[in-house]
Amino acid sequence: MTGRPYFSLVVPTLGRTSELARMLESLAQSTCRDFECIVVDQNRDQQLVPLLLPFGDRFRLRHLRVDFQGAARARNYGARYAVGSVLNFPDDDCELTATLLAEVRARLESRPAKVLIGMCVDREGGASTTRFARDERPLSAWSMWNRNIEFTMFFDRTTFARAGGYDERFGVGAEFGSDEGAELLIRLLRVLPPGQVRYDHRLRFFHPDKAADMSPAGAARAYGYARGSGALLAKWPTAPVIVHSARVLLGAGAAAASSTGGRRRVYLGRLRGFASGFLGYRARAVQ
Repeated sequence: MTGRPYFSLVVPTLGRTSELARMLESLAQSTCRDFECIVVDQNRDQQLVPLLLPFGDRFRLRHLRVDFQGAARARNYGARYAVGSVLNFPDDDCELTATLLAEVRARLESRPAKVLIGMCVDREGGASTTRFARDERPLSAWSMWNRNIEFTMFFDRTTFARAGGYDERFGVGAEFGSDEGAELLIRLLRVLPPGQVRYDHRLRFFHPDKAADMSPAGAARAYGYARGSGALLAKWPTAPVIVHSARVLLGAGAAAASSTGGRRRVYLGRLRGFASGFLGYRARAVQ
């Protein structure tokens, strides 16, 4: 295919091979072929070269190797090389349904928007990463909370660039380990006209549900993610963020109080991480 693609899919990756291969295979099975895939490789070795080589014969693929780590920074880096009209940032362990890109394009062409967001489910169709709302609507600062996660967002590329991309202090591999997508949405909703950020639960990705991991590793992950949520409140102490944060903290506190063992450890990790992220961001802000 020649000319500029409609979609640019920027995939930051680190330490995953089999998961990345499944994600790329899902792209190869897409009914829409009008895309490019940009893999931002944060590994220190060449392990992805033989994995990526056969996919380069099946769709437009670019392999960018970098000497830093951080998902948000890698997304911003890859976006600078993108030429498609619409940006998406798949996780390296998610998978796209075969018709997803065709459905997104049809939605955007029939009802233009600067940001269109889908949902993710596990392989059984159940909740994954968060309990997504099962509806279709324009988003506001109040309604965005159970209707977004980074890899389900499709951005008009010019709008993404004008916003400055993701805040690289947020996200996996950064100081505050999550909520870079929510932080960007908050900024966009403040400047875009009403109706230009839309959510449609029929647009679906597959993603494993790691929130169910109650191991020590799961508790550490929960702590890191919660640092991002605490920092988000510190950066944006607006009424919608305060109310959302209060609900999160009350839920985590109730779960910790009524749980034992690994489950209690995970929810306590969330509470500690939130406090650490909130205080940490405020400390940086006054320096």
